[in-house]
Amino acid sequence: MNSLARRHLLWLFLAGSLLSLGAGVLLGRPQAPLDLECGGRSALLLPGNESQQWLVVRYDLDLRAEGLGDFKARLRLLDVASGQDSGYQHRATRFSHQRRDQRLLLQVLHSGSSQTGDLAPEKLAGLGLFLFNEQLHLSYPLRRIGPDSLLIDTGQGGAVFCTRHPSRS
Repeated sequence: MNSLARRHLLWLFLAGSLLSLGAGVLLGRPQAPLDLECGGRSALLLPGNESQQWLVVRYDLDLRAEGLGDFKARLRLLDVASGQDSGYQHRATRFSHQRRDQRLLLQVLHSGSSQTGDLAPEKLAGLGLFLFNEQLHLSYPLRRIGPDSLLIDTGQGGAVFCTRHPSRS
């Protein structure tokens, strides 16, 4: 093989490699499945006709790499003026989830609440992160903030901080 033919083959190889690299960048690489746990607290001021109330939520969110995800919330309603409890509720949701680009897509499969909770359904309408309605399809923006952590934007000026599950033995 003469040197001209070798150069042509080298240029073809380099051009093919660059095209493959460019296509990989444009199409994106496959994303690893989410395997995250999130937990925290939030408070939402609910304006009322008679008095203002705080809806305080303590939550745990589990986004497993395989299987269904779980969301558990313990809600308390506090009167602003007196500081007294006005009601409480425990809620739980199971959902399927997947990551598509920079979004978290969910389909709520099952939702339930404690039998002893006494919050009216209209007080729960402002939760935002998960609406607890079965068969609902939801989508939330994701933002990576480190190699093992990300934020889920709740759409109400808040975000949920999540970290990768610790290694499971």
